[in-house]
Amino acid sequence: MELLVRTILLSLVSLMLVQCKPDISRNTYFCGPDSLCPPNLACQVGDNESFTFNCVLPREVDAFTCPEFTADAEPDDNAEQARDMGDVGCGEQVQFQNWGCIIDDDVDHFQFTRPSDCNGADPRAKATLRFPLGASPLAMELLNEAGEVLSTGEICTDQQDSTGTEQICVENRDLPPGTYRLRISLDDAANADCDGACRFNHYQLVIASPVI
Repeated sequence: MELLVRTILLSLVSLMLVQCKPDISRNTYFCGPDSLCPPNLACQVGDNESFTFNCVLPREVDAFTCPEFTADAEPDDNAEQARDMGDVGCGEQVQFQNWGCIIDDDVDHFQFTRPSDCNGADPRAKATLRFPLGASPLAMELLNEAGEVLSTGEICTDQQDSTGTEQICVENRDLPPGTYRLRISLDDAANADCDGACRFNHYQLVIASPVI
């Protein structure tokens, strides 16, 4: 009888250990920097229906490609070719339904105009760039009409953000009325690009003129 009880207990312990073993399935994790994923999974960087890059079985991975329709209007490598977003008046913002796309040495430019000074508790010009962590980080700069860099984007991701994306922001509280451009490119100062194998990324851009 004692032997039977011990056998049953050992069986139950073994069953509990098996049930506690983690089962890491596809699409459970977002890809980390350098397209890092748990063992036996790889980063899906192509044919994504969602914004972020997910960890999937290696046989499911597709090569990165830019969507057919993107927010950036190529060619736009030079400031003079920037996509014109028009006026961004006080309290307004503009954003895109489509993603922007950067590969290798590509550079995207967007132009906007501040038509007037704004009143309010905290009037300012703000641009927010959001992109997946799984590929190369991006950089954003604010330029004046002469092409001079006025501000450089800084990481502004919320500490509670769990979407697998990073955000960088440009904010300027002393920007007078005028025409300005945003320059978006791969961040060559960063080293999370899979040793050069994932020099690409998608992004979403919001240009705003908050007053509070």
